[in-house]
Formats: sequence, structure tokens, C-alpha cells
Amino acid sequence: MFNHAAQANNVTHSLLQSPERLTLALPSQKLHQALSTFSHQTGLSVLLDSQHAHITVQLARGEYTRQQALAQLLEGTGLAAYVVNQRSIVVRSLENQDFNVEQSLQVWQISGVQQGAIDHSAYVARVQYAVRHRLCAQANTQPGDYRLAMQMWLNAHGYIVRVNFLGSTGQAKRDIAISQALQNLPIGQAPSPYMPQPVILLLKPTGSNNECSSRANR
Repeated sequence: MFNHAAQANNVTHSLLQSPERLTLALPSQKLHQALSTFSHQTGLSVLLDSQHAHITVQLARGEYTRQQALAQLLEGTGLAAYVVNQRSIVVRSLENQDFNVEQSLQVWQISGVQQGAIDHSAYVARVQYAVRHRLCAQANTQPGDYRLAMQMWLNAHGYIVRVNFLGSTGQAKRDIAISQALQNLPIGQAPSPYMPQPVILLLKPTGSNNECSSRANR
């Protein structure tokens, strides 16, 4: 049920192995909804392969450890939880045993972008724009021919203060350049103190840098 897709961070491992029991009252619902609640209550970020987002899962009601709760939610779905790093888990099919997080970017973000009546999607879009604008400004970081999933943490003033890659672009020098480019990047607006973090951004190959060119001409 639990697999290591990359070197697991000790924080994630210790949280999953913790004997602490949490009280859950999750009705039968769509998997992405159940994992959203799980994420908020356990402190673990979860990425879900989007093709499985609308699977209906059985109810989970009672006291569980984090590992027991996740196992309960995934029981009978044919899905497994892969520990990636930091506080992150990817939930995807068991069928592909050669799983690599770099090849699994069609994911459903379970990080509370819309939490109850509070919708943080506009701010997340602002973050995405700022990141793309910065990456397009340098030839060695321009999106278009690589894929990358990354987590970003912002401070109370709206600056990116930490970046964590879930995989690699395939070029170590480019990875370093992207990380350096995004450090202390100003978003132009402070985030809501209620916005769950990290913010997760997925960059996919498009085969060209036309988007960067069009942005530069604006």
C-alpha cells in the first residue's frame, strides 16, 4: 500500500509511522474530497492522479493513525500511496510498478486551494503567472521542453521563500537555475493566512517556447 517513489523525507516517514490516533468522520464520497480532508487533518500534502479523482471511496469513521486512515480510504481502489519527500505523498495506480514521479504530472492537487467557502484559486493563479514570468526571463529556465512538479512556500509578505522539486527537469544545471530564479520571488500580494501551503505548480512540455515569446511582447 505504501511505496517509496524517491528518497523519503524523515518527516513524512515519521508522520506516517506515528502512533498518534486521529478522529475522522469521513462519509462515502469522491476520493479527491476525502483526501482533501485527510490532508488538512494530518498535515500531509497529497497529489492524486487526476484520472482517479472521482472514484467513490467508502466511509472512514473512528480513530486511526495516519497510515491506517490512508489505507482505509484506498482500500478496494487499486491505488497505492507513494512517499515522495518533505510532507508529500502521491496516490496512483498499482499497475505501473516502474512509477517515477517525474512521469506522473497529470495530478489532482490536494492542498486546499478551495477550502470551504474560501477560494484561493485567484491567488494561486497569480503565483503561477509570477513563476512563469520569471522562468521565461532566462533562456536556461524557459518552460516548454521539460516537465517539472514543484512545491512552493510563501511568507506573509508574498515572497517565495522555499521551493521543493518533486522530480527533476532532467538537467541538474537547469534545476539549480530554476531554484535560484524562484528564491525570494515577489508575487506582488500577500497570501491569505488561511491559504494552505505549499502551493503546487506543474510545468509540462509544450514543444516550444511560444508562450514565453508572447509574454515578452506584452
